[in-house]
Amino acid sequence: SRKSCMFLMVLGIEYIFGILSIDKVQFGWQIRYDYGGVMRYTVLSQVQIEEIVECINMAFSDYAKPIHFTKDTLQRFFQADNINKTLSFCAYSGDDMVGFILNSSNIYNGELAAFDAGTGVIPEYRGKGVFSGLYAFTERQLCKSGIKKYYLEVLQQNDRAKALYERN
Repeated sequence: SRKSCMFLMVLGIEYIFGILSIDKVQFGWQIRYDYGGVMRYTVLSQVQIEEIVECINMAFSDYAKPIHFTKDTLQRFFQADNINKTLSFCAYSGDDMVGFILNSSNIYNGELAAFDAGTGVIPEYRGKGVFSGLYAFTERQLCKSGIKKYYLEVLQQNDRAKALYERN
């Protein structure tokens, strides 16, 4: 079943990334890693738009197709792509937002589905398990919300992203 798959994914993260503890906190999870880091995963609806803009711009600063948003252009993007902030999630290290998954949702082929409209982790936090923890949190929250399918697209030249998605 999907729930047991999510549990196995969390166990896999523990094994791969050295998680010391996972605690439920208001609006999300807090994970303590053996390298001393603490990540908090939460719903995007709890985050100010300015903070989202800053994180997205940092995450895509070295991207194959550079992206730069202002508050207004990000709000227009959210509206055009029907981004659902209650089904979108982010990762924090301390007080700093360091990663995100932006999702929209709709009925697709007769089932409630979510669509990954954008995912990123700021460069200095890549390779530290942020994406895997964020993806596990996202999967669990989407299942709780009744989402049956999850779709995404990746630029063909983004080999690192393709490898991450294939692993997770």
